[in-house]
Amino acid sequence: MRAYKSLFVTIRSNTKGLYYIDLLKTFEKYIDLDLSAKKIAKLKNDFDQIENIDIIEKNYLKNDLDVYKCNEGFNDVEKLKNYIYALPVVTNEMIKLLERKEYERVHDFADAVHNFPEFLVTDFWSAGEYYKIYIKPYNEKWKDTFLCELESRNKIKAFLSKFIHSS
Repeated sequence: MRAYKSLFVTIRSNTKGLYYIDLLKTFEKYIDLDLSAKKIAKLKNDFDQIENIDIIEKNYLKNDLDVYKCNEGFNDVEKLKNYIYALPVVTNEMIKLLERKEYERVHDFADAVHNFPEFLVTDFWSAGEYYKIYIKPYNEKWKDTFLCELESRNKIKAFLSKFIHSS
């Protein structure tokens, strides 16, 4: 997830990287809940197959993948399971924006989603908070409804929690 976050931050800082689509498609092949050391090695190897990738950025992403191997695990596996579906959605949207060369929107989108991987594996934000802080401003600027279900899922969860605890 750290490497995914780093990729979004990199895209945000230089929206016109010619190899970002290839990097995103490479990451997309490995999105799941079981990113073993073997899969990480394959992903790192796949980076080497991407043409014209900046060597500094490639090493930066590889180093972030090495950090992933050191992590013991995630605190909230249920949160990860509930929202991992959105990571390929985010990735595909970024690819579409890059293909259309909508660079201002790519920047804004990368700004809105750069912390999404961290949201998945930490307790820093609830889905509603993440939506309000990052996604809602993007949607308001671009008149979009991207990931609105984060907010509605969070409201349903909060409502059900109150109902269950009051009985």
